[in-house]
Amino acid sequence: MTEVVSISSIDLLFSWLFIGFAAAVAWWFSIGNEIDILVASVRALIQLMLMGYVLKWLFSGFYGVYVYVAVALAIAAHNASRYDDQRRLYSVIGCGVAITFSVVAVLLFLRFTGIVPWKSRYLIPLLSMALSSAMYVSAQTVKRVVEFFKTSYSQLEWIMSTGVGVIDAIKRVISPLLKIALINRVESLRMVGLIHLPGGMTGMILMGAKLWTAVKMQLVIMYILTTTALISAVIYAVFYSYLILRERMYF
Repeated sequence: MTEVVSISSIDLLFSWLFIGFAAAVAWWFSIGNEIDILVASVRALIQLMLMGYVLKWLFSGFYGVYVYVAVALAIAAHNASRYDDQRRLYSVIGCGVAITFSVVAVLLFLRFTGIVPWKSRYLIPLLSMALSSAMYVSAQTVKRVVEFFKTSYSQLEWIMSTGVGVIDAIKRVISPLLKIALINRVESLRMVGLIHLPGGMTGMILMGAKLWTAVKMQLVIMYILTTTALISAVIYAVFYSYLILRERMYF
């Protein structure tokens, strides 16, 4: 029989002290995001409660997958673009295109390989992880690419003035930015099973699944998350760079 751990409201309140401590540290060091931390912790509670009810409806039919993907894509693109305070529309479109391409690629891959059953109860959790990974890395990429064009745009112009083609010039300047944005995702893949104990594999083992079956499923998830992160980051960076160059009449 599977043991169910019950967490009381008092337990939840005690765990919230971690958030309070984090906000206090952020305030003490004048990081400036203590309010964001506190608000995000409250939002997480509300959002998870609402999502629990929504999931029951989504799992009732396959059309729920399309509804979830459409809504989640819009939210992910909007959230990932928030670090662009000058050309927000460019970043919203860029993130939307990048994340959509990544998710569609995952859907096509799962559809034609049949790795997981083509049912909403299996697809939605996997797609939510892929969306989350793509959104997080896209946000990191937005932050770094936008900062580059604010402070170091002349570097791109200088590279192009030496006779280097536009695409090659963009590759040269965005490659270091993408490497930094992808550090977390790559390190997570590299250290899985050593420091990072994946919840999916652990849960399957505790539920009685065979070890190799659990490992294979976890690897599929990790490979998908890493690939969607990389694809979305590259597409956004190239797309945004193209729009900036076009705006400055290089096309």
